[in-house]
Amino acid sequence: MENQDRSIQDPGEELLAGQQLAMVYAPMQEFARLYTPDNALMRGTLFADLDKPLVKGDR
Repeated sequence: MENQDRSIQDPGEELLAGQQLAMVYAPMQEFARLYTPDNALMRGTLFADLDKPLVKGDR
């Protein structure tokens, strides 16, 4: 079902008009401290340095 009222727009659309997209810097992951394949499947990552457990805390 298509919206027939063309006057309704995303409120952020006007705010972002003419702005550049964000640029991301992400360094290459070095292949160091790797988990074994079985352990990586259990931990959810191959890289031990990226294995960050969730900790409940205040915001």
